[in-house]
Amino acid sequence: MATSVHEVIDAFRKAPSNSERGTRFEQLIQKVATVAVETMKVVDSLVALPALRQGDL
Repeated sequence: MATSVHEVIDAFRKAPSNSERGTRFEQLIQKVATVAVETMKVVDSLVALPALRQGDL
């Protein structure tokens, strides 16, 4: 699994075909979307925490 931007770019360059590059790109975007959703859940819970403590929600 690639851990840096440079490793991700290198993996795309080493893909044997445009089809494989497309597949890898789709998989990457799916992972990014999943992480973004999970990140927003955490952020929302952190933002809501002070309001819960004060009884505003």
